Amino acid sequence: RSGSDLGSLGPVSEVESLSAESLSAETLSLQSSDGSPAELEELERVAALREVLFTVGNSALHLCVASVLHLRYPDATSSDLHQMLACAVNDDALSYVAIKSGMDQFLYDKEAEDLAKFRAEVAVADAAGWEEWN
Repeated sequence: RSGSDLGSLGPVSEVESLSAESLSAETLSLQSSDGSPAELEELERVAALREVLFTVGNSALHLCVASVLHLRYPDATSSDLHQMLACAVNDDALSYVAIKSGMDQFLYDKEAEDLAKFRAEVAVADAAGWEEWN
């Protein structure tokens, strides 16, 4: 496989050609889809870009956190570092950080039921943590 080929995602140039303008809410919304071939192709391109961004971002995050953990705990075993990395970089921890930092205000679906439930769980966790640590 060549360096510019991402397997089923097609050539990198196809993914790179997507711009912020092409990722409009109308493009990303399946509800506004009329099912035309051009629109479906655009949705496939957006899905490919999202997959690439997720993969690259996830790998970069793991690399950064693993580097910090290795520097902070130079005598830790590989198993210890793996356990700390798994605790630091998981969906629950990252969701908590997103809520606490206000990044949830920029999510596509701000009114999702799951997001409201998670915000309530964050409030409960904060209260329990405050009680435990103070």
